[in-house]
Amino acid sequence: MCDPVRAGTALLVASSGAQAYASLRQGQAQGRAYDYNAAVARMNAGQARADAAFEEGRFRDQTDSVLLDQAATFGKGGVRLDQGTALELAGRTAYEIETDALLIRQRGDREATAYLNDATLQTRAAKAARDQGRMGAAVALLNGAMQWKGLTNNTGKGGAAGKGG
Repeated sequence: MCDPVRAGTALLVASSGAQAYASLRQGQAQGRAYDYNAAVARMNAGQARADAAFEEGRFRDQTDSVLLDQAATFGKGGVRLDQGTALELAGRTAYEIETDALLIRQRGDREATAYLNDATLQTRAAKAARDQGRMGAAVALLNGAMQWKGLTNNTGKGGAAGKGG
């Protein structure tokens, strides 16, 4: 027949080991999930910048024709483009076009920055999850050791139960 104290000790050691292993694995799994989220956020940041660059280029292409049409209209009417109201109007149009193009770029940069900030947070969360898994494993092992020590102290190996009370 199996000694109940030894069986209990074996179960205690196995349970502590299993808890430690589970804590480590959970921390690693959470860390991988956060790493994946960080990678997706970094890809989204790159895509936000690429989308903004594309939109900015498309906007500039569309508005180039506005400036050319404006110049052609002035030219047909015999208006000189290098002085007076025509020059002011052309300058104002170019200024507004440039401002709008820069706003498109800025929106893309702002969106990309938000994604990169999220990636940073996800990376930190991954590290914290792994650290928490390691800490949980250490606590499980220490608890098991403390329980084992208490069990051995109460079985006649120097504990109160072994002193014949």
